[in-house]
Amino acid sequence: MSTIKIPVFLSCPSILNERQQVVYDCLTDALDQERLQPRALGRSDFPQSDPMTEVYYIARACYGAIILGFAQMDFPSGVIKPGTSSETPVARTVLPTPWNQIEAGMMIGLRKPLLVFAEQGVTGGIFDPGAFSGYIQKLTVDNFGPGEREGMRERVRQWSAQVRSLFRS
Repeated sequence: MSTIKIPVFLSCPSILNERQQVVYDCLTDALDQERLQPRALGRSDFPQSDPMTEVYYIARACYGAIILGFAQMDFPSGVIKPGTSSETPVARTVLPTPWNQIEAGMMIGLRKPLLVFAEQGVTGGIFDPGAFSGYIQKLTVDNFGPGEREGMRERVRQWSAQVRSLFRS
């Protein structure tokens, strides 16, 4: 007997480094254990129209979302608000894919349960404390050991209860 898997949106870059791939694999294993089916543009679903519209259609068909904020841009230094009276030099800045922000906003707008993971150093928008009502789990991808794996699995188990509740309603 096969149990249906509940579709959930997975916001994650399509190209990962080896350390990020280990974390991604752990997450998808945890989703599988919870009988949840990750859906993502470019991974499980391929566009019939423009990417923004496709993301919206996929998101509407899902019962929750995980935002996996991996470092995609790394700037050793920079300037915030250049040319203004608030111009400020900054040290190292790590940014995720901008699609994480877009997809998180869509899921919040659709009132779907949201779980956010962020690679250490990733900040801004959905990755800022207090940006949404949920919890942000920081990930150390360079040393993703048994404790981090179990922490991720436990967060997924807790969040999956919200997903199942929405699925049943």
